[in-house]
Amino acid sequence: MNEKKIKDVYDALQDEESRFIYGRRVLYSLTQDEKYLDDIVAALPEVQWLKSEILRSHENFLFGAGGYGKVVLRMAPGHWKGILDNDSQKWGGYLDGVQIFSPDVLREHPDARIFLAVRRFGKTLHLEIAQQLADMGIDPARIIRVDRDVIERLEQKQYFDLPALYHAKDETFVDAGGYDGATSVRFATWAGEYRKIFAFEPDESVRPKCEAALRELSSEKTVVYPFGTWKEKGELHFSKMGPGCSLFSDDGEIRISVTSLDEVCKGEQITYIKMDVEGSELETLEGARCIIEEQHPKLAVCLYHKPQDIFEIPAFLQSIAPTYRFYLRHYSLMNHETILYAI
Repeated sequence: MNEKKIKDVYDALQDEESRFIYGRRVLYSLTQDEKYLDDIVAALPEVQWLKSEILRSHENFLFGAGGYGKVVLRMAPGHWKGILDNDSQKWGGYLDGVQIFSPDVLREHPDARIFLAVRRFGKTLHLEIAQQLADMGIDPARIIRVDRDVIERLEQKQYFDLPALYHAKDETFVDAGGYDGATSVRFATWAGEYRKIFAFEPDESVRPKCEAALRELSSEKTVVYPFGTWKEKGELHFSKMGPGCSLFSDDGEIRISVTSLDEVCKGEQITYIKMDVEGSELETLEGARCIIEEQHPKLAVCLYHKPQDIFEIPAFLQSIAPTYRFYLRHYSLMNHETILYAI
């Protein structure tokens, strides 16, 4: 990547938080060393609160050894009594030197604190475990709901918490990568009155959820298109990688129709575009060139699916709309959900 373009993007960033995230993301893309992503996560206020809660005691158990649990475990080495898991095949094993137990071990530790760090996309496992602990008679004061108070709180902030994100009088929102419609619903709450919502969701396994969510908002002001977004109209191979993780792929098992935002939204006054399209953000921006050049909508673009995104996406936007001001924010304990706002 051209050093001048990196500096131009850096100069367009509007606050220290954005510059911090940008620098760490650039270093990660160049080195693939995850310590730079850990720096981003560690700086989140929600994570600083969580770490302080862990450090209050050495009598801590972690419930959940998946992706989120592993991150929480690394926050405070030496402050864990053990890991809890309902899978008996894991009991007696170790993760990062910490032993895995049946939840029944809590009966031997009446003062222990339990950090519930289970959160599976589109699943309710975290709620089931919370109920399991309640059924065991665990005092709720001993349970730190990482799933609710950290992970979910970050999810709810995403796309709409930036103070500089101003309201138009009659917003028209494009939800590229609509998934289950939750982002469009949050947009409606954020905007209050709005003109239209256009959601794009090519995955037929989740599109009915998106359609149902938008119908609840308004059948007249919302549309769900069964297309992927791209730089032009056509068909592409598509791979299903699990809920919320499908993506375009040359060797994908199915083919889907794709279109450009300029094609579908021609004649509409677009005020805000959100893009989470699993690595096709740059092509989607190319397919929205006319809207961006002529209407200058607010943009919230995922900037983590490919190592080159941190370089290519901001540089492309500067090439077609150089007056955009940039902000970066991060909304996850994991390495995903870094968002570029262009305003």
